[in-house]
Amino acid sequence: MDLPVLHSRTPTLNRPYGLNRQGVFLLILGILGLSFGGLVAQENRPPPGGRLRPPPLPREASILESVEGRVWVQRAFLPFEGNLRLYGCVVGSPSGAHYGYDLETGSILMVWRGPFADLTELWFDRAFNQTAEPIEGALWMNARPLFAVFPRRLLKYPEGWLVTAHPLFSYEGYELEPDGQPVFIFHFERLRVRDRIASDSDGSGLTRQVKFSGKLNDWNTWLLVAEGAEITSSPNGSEWVIPDSGLRIQWPSDSKHRPEIRDNGSNLQLVVPLTKETLEEPLEYTLTW
Repeated sequence: MDLPVLHSRTPTLNRPYGLNRQGVFLLILGILGLSFGGLVAQENRPPPGGRLRPPPLPREASILESVEGRVWVQRAFLPFEGNLRLYGCVVGSPSGAHYGYDLETGSILMVWRGPFADLTELWFDRAFNQTAEPIEGALWMNARPLFAVFPRRLLKYPEGWLVTAHPLFSYEGYELEPDGQPVFIFHFERLRVRDRIASDSDGSGLTRQVKFSGKLNDWNTWLLVAEGAEITSSPNGSEWVIPDSGLRIQWPSDSKHRPEIRDNGSNLQLVVPLTKETLEEPLEYTLTW
C-alpha cells in the first residue's frame, strides 16, 4: 500500500525535528543561551557549604539607624563568633548604650555605645542575610545560657556550664514599657523570669534587673553574670572586673544575691546561686565598659 505524499512548498528533509528555518535559528540561540548561562552560573557559584554573598553596598547606600525619642527593639539574626544567633534582637536607647540579646538563651551577646545599628542586611533589596550589627565596634560577651542547674554540691556536671539552653528553658516573649523598653520573659521549669536590661540615663552603661516568681527545682540553680580568663573584685565585692575585655560589673552592696567565681575549665565565670531565701528579691547589677 502506497503511503500518502505530503505536499509543501519548502522541502522538509533538511529541517531538524520538523522545524522551519526560523525554528532552527531560535533553537541555536537557545542552545547558546543555555551554554552562556551555565558559564555565568559556574562563575557565581557559592563556595562549598556557603551562600553567595552580594557585593557590599557603598557606605552612602547602607541603612544606618539612629535612636531618638524611645527605645528601639529590632529582631534579627546576630553574627557571633562565626555563627548566626537565629533568635536575636538588638536594643537601642536614645541615651546611647545599646546591646544585642539572644532570646534563645537569655544572654547578652554584645554591648556598645554611640550610633545604633546597621540594618542594611534586613531592609535593602531582598534582605540577603537578615542580620543586624553595631555600626561601630562592640564589646563581645558570651552566648552561654543565663541559667544552669547542677546536682547539689557538684559544680562540674555534666561538663561545666552548657553552651546551649537547658531543655526546660523557654522564651515566652517580651513586654514593652511606655518608652519602648523591653522586658524579656522566660520560664525555667517552674521558675518564671522577667529580664529587664536598660541603658543608664547618661549612656554610661546598662543596668540589668532580673525578677523571679514561682519555685526553684530540686537541683542548684545558678545565674551567669560574666566570664573571662581573669576576674578581679574590689575588697567589699561591690565591683568586679574582666581585665581582658574591660567589662566592669557594679554590684549593690546591700543585695542579698552574692556573686561567686567558679572555674569552668577554659575560663572563669562570675555566677550567682539562687536560693529560696533570695528568690523574692530582684537580682540587679550594672555593666560598664
